[in-house]
Amino acid sequence: DGSYEQFELDDLSRPRPASRTKRTYRQKRRESDGLFTRFLALLRPSPPRSNGINPILPSVQQYPARWLQTILPGKFQRAILLIISLIIWAVAFGVPLVHSKGTVTDAAGQVVTHLDCVDTLWRRNNECGLDGIDCRPFSNESFAFRCPADCAGVRVLNPHHVGPQDVNYRPLVMGGPVYRGDSFVCGAAIHAGVINDAGGGCGRVSLVGEYYGFFSSAHNGIESIAFDSYFPLSFTVSKDDDIHCNGNNSKGPDPRHLLLPISLIFTILLSLLTTSPASLFFPTFVILFAHVALVSDPPAVSGPSDAILPTLFSIFIGRLLPSLFCAAILFSTCVNPTLSKLPSSSSSDNNPSGGFQLEKTILWLLPCWLAALSNTTLAWIPLKQATGRGVVNEYFRFGFIIGKDGRAGDYTEAGTWFGNGTWSRGAGYW
Repeated sequence: DGSYEQFELDDLSRPRPASRTKRTYRQKRRESDGLFTRFLALLRPSPPRSNGINPILPSVQQYPARWLQTILPGKFQRAILLIISLIIWAVAFGVPLVHSKGTVTDAAGQVVTHLDCVDTLWRRNNECGLDGIDCRPFSNESFAFRCPADCAGVRVLNPHHVGPQDVNYRPLVMGGPVYRGDSFVCGAAIHAGVINDAGGGCGRVSLVGEYYGFFSSAHNGIESIAFDSYFPLSFTVSKDDDIHCNGNNSKGPDPRHLLLPISLIFTILLSLLTTSPASLFFPTFVILFAHVALVSDPPAVSGPSDAILPTLFSIFIGRLLPSLFCAAILFSTCVNPTLSKLPSSSSSDNNPSGGFQLEKTILWLLPCWLAALSNTTLAWIPLKQATGRGVVNEYFRFGFIIGKDGRAGDYTEAGTWFGNGTWSRGAGYW
């Protein structure tokens, strides 16, 4: 066994440059950017070109703006016309609003109480105290009230226990013609035929104290809920011809049916006559905000009728100021590029009067109004029920049958059957 010497052979191969063996971060970033750029190139037209549209009858669409520029050639003159038009709109908007939501008195000179659609005589949760002592008197009292329009579709959105049943996604009206004290007063007035749902109206509530046996009935689009026990507070609803307010016993219709055409016509004329994006966007934004906040979807307020308008205007101003800040951001980032005049694809001539007035009115102003009136235009979609709990409670009402060994044996309706024959209602809700 001889010893062997081992020699390490030197690597005689030429070393490769570092650029070939290891790519730098910039090289990888450049390659990824190149792939993304090539992907975007597949989506855009080839060769690249500026987007443009051919307006329908451009001479007809340009006529209103050109006519206004011919009569009032100066920008200052058109600005004065815009201010005067806004003042006219404010007067036309405010007079019906004050007439419908202003102070109303009854025959005795008492101020009528304005109610929201969900107002009840019996307070929520345990606010009435033990035996309802904080909600007295229970009888021998009456007061005049006024309800807004569209109260028939107002429903409870959480399970409300009425005797052995859980009421959900339906108007909370129990009984008739004598109603339980925790019923919606405006819903009960519609059910009794005192007011109509389209226009609201006024009536008189009379407290009748404790009552036993509230029967279910369906009238005027509302099906009341039965309750076969007693309740310490109940009431009736009747008409009062001495009260003059909006609705079925009024001197005029509900204001939303009159104010919507006024605001809509004004914004359409503004869209057809103006070519400046700022002159169209900010007045339209204020008009839409005022219409939603004061007419179509006002905040829930209740109290004496002489305090309703000041409360609504206070809430409106408090919400308008921060909204204008958001509107300015939207205008600079989204609206101004959208409303700026696009070049025509058939000609490179950019007419200062614009030829897209009709497209702008239909494709921008109309969707803007549809979105602002979403509480009406999208009312057929049950958006308030589109929650996990709401879907389960509405469409998957089930519970469990629990055996003696504690295991779930079968499904049943909402609740839980136990092996000893007892029933726990509502335990199956998620």
